[in-house]
Amino acid sequence: MAEEWNQLFNQYFKSSITPIAIPESLAPFYYFKGTNKIQGGAYKPVVSIDIGGGTTDIVVFKSNKALLLSSFKFAANTIFGDGFSEYGAASSNGLIQKYSPHYEALLVNNGLNRLLEVFRAIKTKNRSEDINAFLFSIENNTSINSSKQYSYNELLAQDEDIKIVFLYFYAAIIYHVAQLMKLKGIELPKHIILSGTGSKVLQIITPDRSLLTKFSKVIFEKVYGQNFDQDGLSIETEKNQPKEVTCKGGLMTGEGDLVEDLEEIKHTLTGLEDIGIATLRYSELDAAIKKSMVSYIENFHHFFLSLNDDLNFVDDFTISPAAFTLFKQEAGKHLPDYLENALGFNAKIDELSDDKELEESLFFYPLIGTINNLISQLAGISTVKH
Repeated sequence: MAEEWNQLFNQYFKSSITPIAIPESLAPFYYFKGTNKIQGGAYKPVVSIDIGGGTTDIVVFKSNKALLLSSFKFAANTIFGDGFSEYGAASSNGLIQKYSPHYEALLVNNGLNRLLEVFRAIKTKNRSEDINAFLFSIENNTSINSSKQYSYNELLAQDEDIKIVFLYFYAAIIYHVAQLMKLKGIELPKHIILSGTGSKVLQIITPDRSLLTKFSKVIFEKVYGQNFDQDGLSIETEKNQPKEVTCKGGLMTGEGDLVEDLEEIKHTLTGLEDIGIATLRYSELDAAIKKSMVSYIENFHHFFLSLNDDLNFVDDFTISPAAFTLFKQEAGKHLPDYLENALGFNAKIDELSDDKELEESLFFYPLIGTINNLISQLAGISTVKH
């Protein structure tokens, strides 16, 4: 890949300068810094959260330099994918079952036969992430006249029964970041910058940036046990082109901004540091460790529910009372099963050996199963009007 880049660079730019490799996870920060969208990044920490389809990358900056990096497979596909299924499970996915008939009827009624043909072809593969990706793409299709009518993002934002899953997803990421920063002795951040295609889920949670900021602020303050100072916290994102932030940020990154060895700043939060476990290998995952991990996740579940005391989920985020009641009944169930399923799935997909050190937190493993189950349960509360 590097050789190809160098050849193309020389072909089109005719320069003796050699391109430099830039870690993708660092680039968004330099876009927001370069466009003057954040102030104070040289003094107080800035958290960059890049939510992709498969992974989320976290980088904490201070003095305009990266000082902490972490990555985990808890991203957009957690909500829009098939969980721990290797072969596709769209036929049992709650979002697909709820919204697929709605879109099929729209395409039929408006004579969009070509799009209907593509949609049905994608559905035969039975992969939820592909079907969901198609539904998100329809509003931007050139054959569509009224894009808002076809906006999947808009439909999900209005779905008061499903919305709590998106809030739970976002809270898990912010909670994990706060725990990691506190463990590393990093002060409360001044900015959170959000990028990546998956960051579009924020518009589903709420269009009110100040509400999302307040929600994030409460999570940090509860984890740290202290309040923000008068500077407070701000959230910055590019809602229309979140992925382009990385591309543009790469062009704004100077060679002096790069970290010589990313491994030196990379850290994986086990969630078990309180009992003296800072690193884990697959061979060390005995029953006691798994039980401790489940307890850690149960604590997060209770933490999330406690946030309702600070920001009322029903009133502030327009989450239906029925959905909140169902969430409280279902979210804490089957955690040991989800953990086992995730461990088996990831060990097989990544071809990991027993002596391999875990490179991502186990915290998110059971949450993937939880979210997958919640979506199926919540989707059944109401139907979409065609």
